[in-house]
Amino acid sequence: GGDKSLRVFFRKTSWRTLGMFGMLKHSWISPPLFTTFAHLLLCLGALLILFITPLSLAVRLALSIALFTLTPVASVLYRGWQRKRLYAPLQATVLYHVYFLGRFYALYKLIFSRKLPVGALRLTPKS
Repeated sequence: GGDKSLRVFFRKTSWRTLGMFGMLKHSWISPPLFTTFAHLLLCLGALLILFITPLSLAVRLALSIALFTLTPVASVLYRGWQRKRLYAPLQATVLYHVYFLGRFYALYKLIFSRKLPVGALRLTPKS
C-alpha cells in the first residue's frame, strides 16, 4: 500500500513536511525535524570537504560519502533496532535519501515561496 514511485514518495514527503510546519506552534524540537537539520548540515559539510579541503581526492570523496550517508544509514539502523530486524537496508537507505531530499525541498519552498499551504508558518516576512 506504499507509494508506487520515488517521485510520488518525494512529492508526498514534501507536502507532508509543509503541513508539519503548520502544526509546529509551540516547539520546533521534534526528532524528524532534528534529523532533517542534522542531515542538511552533514550534506553541507560533505560539500565543503569535497570542494574546499586540501586533502587528496580519494580522501575527500570517502569523507563526503560518509557524511552524506550518515543520517540515512543511522535512520535505517535505528528502525531496524526498533523492529529487531533489518529489512532491505540498501533500499531503505535510498528511500531515506529521497525522504530527506523531499524535506529539504519543502523547507526551501517554505522559506522562499510566496504560496504556502493553509496554516503553514512563514519564516520570512511577507512583502
